[in-house]
Amino acid sequence: MDADFCLTRAFYASRAKPTFIRRFSASRAAFWLPVFFCCLMACGCAGKVDTRDLRAGIASGNVTGLRSEVENSHSPGEDFEIALNLGRLRQMEGKWEESIAAYNEAAHILREYEERAVVNIRGVSGDIGMFTLARGAKGYFGAGYERSLLHTMNSLNYLMLGDLDGAAVELRKMERRQEIWLAESAERLQKAVESAREAQPETPDALPAGYSMRAVLQDAVAREIASTYQDPFSYTLSATVCRLARDPLYAEVSEKRALALDPLAAAILRPEPREEKPQKSRRNRRGREEARQAAPPPGQEVLVIVLTGLAPSLYIERVRFWAPAIGSVMLDLPSYHPPVKPLSAPVLTLGGRTVAAAPLLHADLLAYRNLWDELRFETAAAISRAGTRAGIAAGVFAVTYANKDTRPYSGIAGALTSLILDLATLPFDQNVRNWETLPCTGYLARFEAAPASELTVAIDGAEQTVLLPPEGKTVVVLVSYITAQNMRIDYAAY
Repeated sequence: MDADFCLTRAFYASRAKPTFIRRFSASRAAFWLPVFFCCLMACGCAGKVDTRDLRAGIASGNVTGLRSEVENSHSPGEDFEIALNLGRLRQMEGKWEESIAAYNEAAHILREYEERAVVNIRGVSGDIGMFTLARGAKGYFGAGYERSLLHTMNSLNYLMLGDLDGAAVELRKMERRQEIWLAESAERLQKAVESAREAQPETPDALPAGYSMRAVLQDAVAREIASTYQDPFSYTLSATVCRLARDPLYAEVSEKRALALDPLAAAILRPEPREEKPQKSRRNRRGREEARQAAPPPGQEVLVIVLTGLAPSLYIERVRFWAPAIGSVMLDLPSYHPPVKPLSAPVLTLGGRTVAAAPLLHADLLAYRNLWDELRFETAAAISRAGTRAGIAAGVFAVTYANKDTRPYSGIAGALTSLILDLATLPFDQNVRNWETLPCTGYLARFEAAPASELTVAIDGAEQTVLLPPEGKTVVVLVSYITAQNMRIDYAAY
């Protein structure tokens, strides 16, 4: 048996690999393992319509072509951000029912995300990927203000279809979303502060010098919004619509919330009474002057909703720092492309008189405020991701340096591994997108007008006139404006 064992051992020894290959196999495996892993993770990142293409298509007025392109890249029930953009593009075309379908799809995706179990494979893997690989590994399900504005924007579709009850239902959903958002934000921010107080910056000055959002977050205006995050635009619209839908109790609650958030809402919710025409007098048979008040002509209540510009576009900004052995360490932090905003506020003209519109929605400030409040959490996650990638690259460097045959290439191996990991996470970061077609600013105006009056809307030199309907006690006018090439006015009479 001993002789047979020796012969067998000698046979396998003759088939063994050369010494250099045996020594190099460990370092080669350490090098190619992250490459293979990252290539697998990079697969399946679906292409979307680029942010530049979205903005260029809207600015040129080619909303129909852009909407068709977004529909071609859309997988129903899978992408929250694409569903939101599709709903808004259809709304800009006046396709109200199709827009409702897209917004309902976004609400379904969000509801499915919120109803997941606390511990599940998808959620755990997403959290792990977010803290170890890339910011976009978990997916995007909207900030709190986007989730509530989803229902606000959907209510406009019902208004244009003449369905006051449907619009009121959506606005009640909006208010429920606001409450959920406040609760989630308070809980998550508290956990972020308690878990990583030392590693996270306290002020914008502690952020990396190359981070473009540092200057924006230092602006006091971007941080001094109402601490509740809630936008008075949605509450003012809710109070008005619920009153028209004969729900005075709910309208009163929304009115109180709107007035507490912005005093400008008072001009919409409590407009000044219409001026009475001067009294005329005549002499009766006894020679006495008898006052006679002229009966005011029946008027229409007109509610004008003006949506202008585009909200900031979210992307991942990469800030690099030099590191020995591995070349560089990368911090990937969320940032925003600047919003698209008109140069001037809308001017509403009716019968020779100018009507003021109150700016109540500021999506850009909501975005900046949201980023500022989550900065501790985002910075801690970015540091964790940078440490993980640096650790993998340093491990490859250590393995190759330990082998005298691969030692001359250890620096290249570490730097190359770091580069490959950065490139592998790039598709995830490119998919970190927010609601890019969300209007930046929303205005509301409310006044009385004679039936069949001409309403003129002027923004940045672009002017458009609409003839109000001769029938109806209430008229809701919706104005969508991005640039002078893209302005649309619709209305519905009740």
